[in-house]
Amino acid sequence: MLENNCSNCLEPAATSTPPSTSSPPNPSLAQCLTAPEEASTPWAQRALSICSWVNDVSTRSPCIEPPVSSPSVDAQVLDTMSDSSRLRHMKAQRRSRSCSPTKKSSQYRNTVLKPVNIIVDGDHDLPPNIEALLPEGLRDLLDHPQIAPLTNHHTRNEPADEHNGSRAWTAGSASEVNQLAVVYRDECCELARKTGSEPEYRTHLYGDVVEKLARIQPWRRTLSANCSDKLWLASLKPPNPTPILALPWPPLSANPVASKPQEHVSLESCQSSFDSNIIHVRPDSIPFNLASPPVSTEPSEPSSASDVDGTITTPKPDITVGISREAFSRNHALLLDYWQSHKVVLSDPHTTQGDMRFPFFIIEAKGLSTDGNLIGAQNQAAGGGTCAIRLLASLAAQDPENDAPRIVFSCTTEGAIHELWIHYQTTDEENIPLHHMACLGAWRTTLGRHASEFVSALAVIFSWGANVFFPQITRVLDRVLNPAISAG
Repeated sequence: MLENNCSNCLEPAATSTPPSTSSPPNPSLAQCLTAPEEASTPWAQRALSICSWVNDVSTRSPCIEPPVSSPSVDAQVLDTMSDSSRLRHMKAQRRSRSCSPTKKSSQYRNTVLKPVNIIVDGDHDLPPNIEALLPEGLRDLLDHPQIAPLTNHHTRNEPADEHNGSRAWTAGSASEVNQLAVVYRDECCELARKTGSEPEYRTHLYGDVVEKLARIQPWRRTLSANCSDKLWLASLKPPNPTPILALPWPPLSANPVASKPQEHVSLESCQSSFDSNIIHVRPDSIPFNLASPPVSTEPSEPSSASDVDGTITTPKPDITVGISREAFSRNHALLLDYWQSHKVVLSDPHTTQGDMRFPFFIIEAKGLSTDGNLIGAQNQAAGGGTCAIRLLASLAAQDPENDAPRIVFSCTTEGAIHELWIHYQTTDEENIPLHHMACLGAWRTTLGRHASEFVSALAVIFSWGANVFFPQITRVLDRVLNPAISAG
């Protein structure tokens, strides 16, 4: 028995047909389209799948949702695909989504801000007439980085307004400012360790610095600060330029060159390589080069609605500091209310009026996250600062002597990085207003000296707001009211 089995195993396989060493050639893609039996091979199914994907990519427009298909149709499509094609199809379905709005787009500055003459970081040297308007203490901070702790000499030349209780700093006020800097530096260090969020940074900046600075006794009754994220009036935004296509144009003559009729699909096949067996499909009859796909001309970042309609985002600062309503006399308040109701001077820029007029300092804060960055905060501050400057320009238009305030300030933050900006307005050779936003300084508040300088800079600006900015406004109101009172 064993011998018989062995003999059977050792017999030559003469009766069986030897396997073929060559496989039939792969059919071309044109054969797959015309012959259904040729399209049943795995290679043909893969090639058809790739052609379908190429045609879909070349005709799909960005930021448009693909048409919704029924589950049964999707199942049939997936069944006819190879494993790699099926995976690619599922990934494309997950990636297809509508564009989400954002304010950090790098194109926002060029396509939205510049057309309305908002220039961010364009002037690195302030014009002499603008530099002369800087608070004296702030000039000391910017010109001499290695400064001693803040003392009362920083405001020794600032005029005092006895009617509103504003006066120069005392040694106690300077000591309080230094204590706030120490506390804020410790909080920033703690947030940096745990990668704090935007609300955490904003809460500490307002609660530990801004709110307490606004309550310091010399300017407690004059200033008002809020962290309510309130929307401003859209009418304060600069007007959009007239679109070039809206201008009167002469009638256009008809194009004498007839348009070339286009084919729906072009097929190109070469038998020299595996890639050449794939149909290159494009709706414009131009061969589609898989080796060198066309470079996309669309923006790499999603665009916001403001990018599309060409208008700046309506300001909604994270933190705002201005003049308190209670600081104005009865006659001044009545005049401001009259102007506000007639939209002549919108001294309260908020859509819902509160206890603040004439904002002179705004903050746009971002946390340590990929959703918000410093350029986004700068773009937001540029819009808010421009609106505040336009508010002051409307006040100057009512002043017979044209001596209204001309500058405001803003702060942009990303985590522990803090930037200080000044906003002002100039005109070009055609007398068109230009709104500038120039950087005055930058600090990282996890460092002791930087935190001290930053908080001191804010304190100087608050003192300037109470002792210089506010008296300038009241003098304008007096110049408008006095002739009417005298005539009556």
